[in-house]
Amino acid sequence: MKIFETTDSEGRLVAFEISNYWLGRRAACRIVKSLPGVRMHRESNGHFWESEEDFCQFELGGARFTIWEPWNDSSRYRIHPVEPGPYTELVLIRDAFARSTLLGRVLRAAG
Repeated sequence: MKIFETTDSEGRLVAFEISNYWLGRRAACRIVKSLPGVRMHRESNGHFWESEEDFCQFELGGARFTIWEPWNDSSRYRIHPVEPGPYTELVLIRDAFARSTLLGRVLRAAG
């Protein structure tokens, strides 16, 4: 899964996007839910008729985040804080998505 980072002028992570080719909305929410300390506010139920662009909202370390799919048919999901700014928790969230790649799942199952 390719991760596209957005950083501020000081190089701090402020948002990131992930390809959703192999990742559905419900799976994206499950990745977030796997993080220790996450409190879910809203999550996708995986139905194709869902029309919310902002389909997952959660809290980690006191900061609120959202997963957003522009126009409901983009090739990427954007994960960003509700209140703009760099958050160390965003790095933890990005790393959880990086660890959950399809190749990683295949290798763990085979190993």
